[in-house]
Amino acid sequence: MNKLKLLLGALLILVISLTLFRFSTSEDDWICGEYGWERHGNPKSTVPVTACISGNAITPSESPKSTVPTAVKVSDSLTEYKNTRWGFTMTYPKDLMVETADDGKIAITKWGPTQKENTEFFDGISIVIDQGQIGTNKNLLDLINSDIEQEKEQLVPDYKMIEQPSPFITWYKTGGLTYRFQDSFGQTTKYYLPLNTDKFLILMVRVMDPTNLGFESAATKIVESIKIL
Repeated sequence: MNKLKLLLGALLILVISLTLFRFSTSEDDWICGEYGWERHGNPKSTVPVTACISGNAITPSESPKSTVPTAVKVSDSLTEYKNTRWGFTMTYPKDLMVETADDGKIAITKWGPTQKENTEFFDGISIVIDQGQIGTNKNLLDLINSDIEQEKEQLVPDYKMIEQPSPFITWYKTGGLTYRFQDSFGQTTKYYLPLNTDKFLILMVRVMDPTNLGFESAATKIVESIKIL
């Protein structure tokens, strides 16, 4: 009888341990990947609304961790952002949130009036700025074409090109390129802006504006305001 009780007790402990392990893992969860939130398994929640920056998601409750960038008021409605680490400035509306991760990636966000917490992103502006290097690619366009092929492989079958790569000229510099694609999360516009070396800024812009508040125009103005130091 004692042996039977010991055996039943051991089985009970094993079942409890397996259950705790199952619910402590991220098998059924949203994981922050290179191109945004990725579904792993069968998560019960919808896609997170917080910014996803290549495995380092920055939530609105977190404060910026990098002390390199600075921001100063330039008018009643605009703030200037200066990043000496990557060597650029930009202006953005003061009601947007700008946060920086340890690796330098920048998240610029604004939630619209109908956006709810802990739901998919459906109202607002989300811009992620990163830095890249041309490396062994022949030029920036060659690198972009490689990125597109990688995106197609990662996001199939939901990936669809909306606008092919085309020149994007800022008010002070030529050589930039942009394209737009659609996936399961909506449309994304990517900008590649060359720096003064073989490096470049890459911007991933998502805009959802169900109440027509001009978010698309605001996001474009932020990109157009960028100036390389």
